[in-house]
Amino acid sequence: MRRFAGACRFVFNKALALQKERHERGEKKLGYAGLCKMLTEWRNSTETPWLKDAPVHPLSMATNFDPLWPDKTDPPP
Repeated sequence: MRRFAGACRFVFNKALALQKERHERGEKKLGYAGLCKMLTEWRNSTETPWLKDAPVHPLSMATNFDPLWPDKTDPPP
C-alpha cells in the first residue's frame, strides 16, 4: 500500500513540476489527456519502471489536480 501511495504522490509531484515549468515558459498548461500521455511515457521510462507496478487509473487521477489551481492561470504557490 505504501508503494502505491508513493507512486501516486510521485506522479502528482512530477505533473505539478511539469505544469509549473510550462507556466514559467509562457506555455499553456497540459490538460488531462496530455498529462495521461506523459504518464504513459513515465511508466515506460527506464528511470521509473516501478510505476508499472501501480494501477494506472489512480495514477492518472493523481494528475488531475485542477481543484488546487482554481483560476487556471496562475500555478499554486
